[in-house]
Amino acid sequence: MTCELKLLFTFLVVVGLMQVQTLVVGGEPQVPCYFIFGDALVDSGNNNRLATIGKANYQPYGIDFPQGQLLGFLKFIPPYALATDQEISTGVNYGSGYSGIRKETGRVLVNIRSDDYTNNYLVPNSYPTSRIYTPDQYAAVLLRQYSQQLKTLYNLGARKIAVYGLGEVLPNVPCCQVPSDGQCIPNSIPCPVRALSLWYDGFHPTEIVNTISATRSYSALSSMDASPYDISHLARL
Repeated sequence: MTCELKLLFTFLVVVGLMQVQTLVVGGEPQVPCYFIFGDALVDSGNNNRLATIGKANYQPYGIDFPQGQLLGFLKFIPPYALATDQEISTGVNYGSGYSGIRKETGRVLVNIRSDDYTNNYLVPNSYPTSRIYTPDQYAAVLLRQYSQQLKTLYNLGARKIAVYGLGEVLPNVPCCQVPSDGQCIPNSIPCPVRALSLWYDGFHPTEIVNTISATRSYSALSSMDASPYDISHLARL
């Protein structure tokens, strides 16, 4: 497989998929295909038909979703659950809320967001990992497992992979009204000036944060944004 894959696993600052309205790249796609892996930060519909609270297919989610994207595709990469055979040849989104690096992450549905920390290590009543590993040991375990998953993708043919750094574990001051599960109350009214907020709900960033992160990931201003290449350079290699 010669397609470029973008690996976006749980609890990563997943912004490469985020669409930027002011920096749309036209013309032919910059890569032949595009695959996304991750958690709720990139789940574009895979969880909609599942019996889980980990979904965002209701308002006020999506009210700021822009049009256009940076890699030149004519339409958005579809979720795997809805993709046709023809669409799979150009890439699909495997993102799923409550997914993680570890297999057990997300199997116990609790009223907090999904990933290997907030829906595993930091939930001792549901998962034993915090009793088995110290924080440093657990981080090392995740790195080993993540490295193996990257090697598996490489062995399947992946050659251009973008991996994002860790985000914050416990954000606060959400823009929308949230109950104990941290997600927006359906049909609630979010804050009026969302460009001044970092967090949309209890765990996910606002569109302005996604836009800035996506822009800097695509066209880095420094090595702190992307290293050794930003995504625009990686696509041209």
